[in-house]
Amino acid sequence: MKLVYTTLQSNIEIESGIFNSVIVENQNYYYQLVRDLKLQMDGKEGGWILSNNDKPLVVSKNIELFTDYFDINCNHKTIITKIINALEKTASDNEYIDDTLQLLADVERYIYNLSEGYEIMIDCDKVTISQLLKAMGITVHIDSEELTEVLYTYMQILRQFVGDRLFVFVNMRSYVSDIQFDEFIKTIINHGYQAIFLENKEYPTLENERRLIIDEDLCEI
Repeated sequence: MKLVYTTLQSNIEIESGIFNSVIVENQNYYYQLVRDLKLQMDGKEGGWILSNNDKPLVVSKNIELFTDYFDINCNHKTIITKIINALEKTASDNEYIDDTLQLLADVERYIYNLSEGYEIMIDCDKVTISQLLKAMGITVHIDSEELTEVLYTYMQILRQFVGDRLFVFVNMRSYVSDIQFDEFIKTIINHGYQAIFLENKEYPTLENERRLIIDEDLCEI
């Protein structure tokens, strides 16, 4: 996989076992890079081109962009819908289908039992497992406040229920210690995640890091 920007000479090659850091010292250019990527994540035009084996990929469908580390939402509609769909499929598997049918029958019986104390006859629609799952208000529980753990949990959820993404982190190292970042990198590399880190200043270089520096004069180092 490869990520390029229209005014950059260097390509960002995405390879297994390697993570890329792009250090941009020119503030205006840094803003331009991040702004364009954000625009493209919203389906608009920008200067980033993502490809795999020279085949162009839609940025918004293949990249997950992190810019706000105070609003990492593991429970947005797309994720919850995917989780419910997966649970619904599991409920129809041979292992669970008998329990599923029994549960739905019990719910219907319970409704009719409730009405027995009233001088009425009621009818109700057949409840489906999809309706039941949606009614339960399913959310993802994250039992940690540490940023790296929250991020990794989010990455796991996306891989399992949405699909693999190229993760792009903006200024993440401003929010974690070097030790935390090192452990985070080891974890995502060991589990085959692909990531790029955009930063506006240099930090200590880590093992398995490929670093591109764009200085104040826009020279690429």
